[in-house]
Amino acid sequence: MQGKNASLILDYLKDHPLSSSKAIHDAMSEKVAYATVKRILSNLSAQGIVVSEGKSKATKSVD
Repeated sequence: MQGKNASLILDYLKDHPLSSSKAIHDAMSEKVAYATVKRILSNLSAQGIVVSEGKSKATKSVD
């Protein structure tokens, strides 16, 4: 099940593939903690909805 913030992240990734979690966090109009963005991305990745590429600070999310 996806929440409002997950939907916002997915919408952002459709227009901005290969975005870092920091870029996604900075672009969100809703006030969401950076840790929450990372947790949502991790959940979306575990569900196979998004794919993460790279390691550490070079990690990018692809929708």
